[in-house]
Order: sequence, then structure tokens, then C-alpha cells
Amino acid sequence: MVRASPGADGGGPGVTGSSICHLALASALVAGTGEPAPRGGPPEATIQDLEVRGGIHDLRVSFRLEGAFTQEALDRLHSGMAVTFSHRVELLARRAFPIVPSRVLGRTIVETTAKYDSLTRQYSLNRRTTQESPVGRDPTPVESVGATTTSETEMESWMASIRDVALPAPPPETERKLRVRVRTVLGRRYHLLIFPANDTVDAEHVLAP
Repeated sequence: MVRASPGADGGGPGVTGSSICHLALASALVAGTGEPAPRGGPPEATIQDLEVRGGIHDLRVSFRLEGAFTQEALDRLHSGMAVTFSHRVELLARRAFPIVPSRVLGRTIVETTAKYDSLTRQYSLNRRTTQESPVGRDPTPVESVGATTTSETEMESWMASIRDVALPAPPPETERKLRVRVRTVLGRRYHLLIFPANDTVDAEHVLAP
């Protein structure tokens, strides 16, 4: 139960020349143009059930993050490290040209954090919501909520299920062709053990005109 806290092969005949050719061909198929070798590891995270409700000046966004808790993430969490997902919900105007970045009219950032205490076997949970207005003012904390639970399932729901996130109202003269984008940053990965990059997952919803 989540509890709110004040403001989660043996030997055989020798190898012949024909055998060597067969082995070489099999290796080429695996490494080259044949069927790829099976790849292990967890499935990629995805954003599911993206829903946008309300009018243009009162948009509410809900979604669910699926497949985010890999064994690596759980191991990191149970070792005592905090795990944070940063969910960025944005209202975007259409691009003037395909190569031009979309114009962000408003953004709400929801950061969900969990930390495990091995002594009490509890997850300490926190959710911090920040809005960025379309006129570029400094971000203002909107809400910070804490809770604790002993359930891993409830901890994962707290981290990955986001309901009714409010977006800042766009300027009055905003055009009607808009879309909502959700981008979740799961953490950082290092390519070739050198180059850092954010591990992200995205989804979009086009608003009806």
C-alpha cells in the first residue's frame, strides 16, 4: 500500500576441409547477410495509452510508460541509488518547413523518483511537477508530492503512470494545427563507453483543428 508522506561436444573424427568450409559459411551467415544472431536484453521502453483531453486552453495529458524497468534499472535501484524518470509533456506548433524544429508553446515536466531502503524494505517516492510558460519565464515548481510503499508494483506505477498533466495555456493568437509530444528521459547511456547520450522514448498526439 502506498502511504503519503508530508510534502519508488565430445571428441570425434578429425575436421576435414569440407567441415571447415561449412563452418566458415555458417559463421558468415550469422555475422553477415544471413539471419541475425539472437539478441538478448530487455525490450525497449514505449509510451502507451497517450490521451489528451480538454480544450486548447485547458489540455490534460495522460500516458503510461511500458518496459522502462529493466533488470539493470532494478539492480541500480535495489543497490540504494535513486532512479529518476523525467517526463516532458509539450504543446507544439506545426513546422513551417520539415527541417525547422517545432515551436514549443508550453511545457510541463514531471520528474518521478524512487529510492529503495534495504533496512526498512520501503521505496521512497517523489513526484515533482514544473511548468514552463510560452513567454519564456523561469520554470515554476507547481507541485511536489511524496509517498512510501513496500510494493514494487506500486513503485513502478508511481514512476511510469502519469495522469492528467496540465499544459500551460498557449498565446491567444495560436494557430490551430497543434500536437502534443511526450518525451521521457530514462537516464544516460554511454556509447563505446565514452560518448554520453540520454536514453529517451517519444510519442505524439495530433490535436483536432
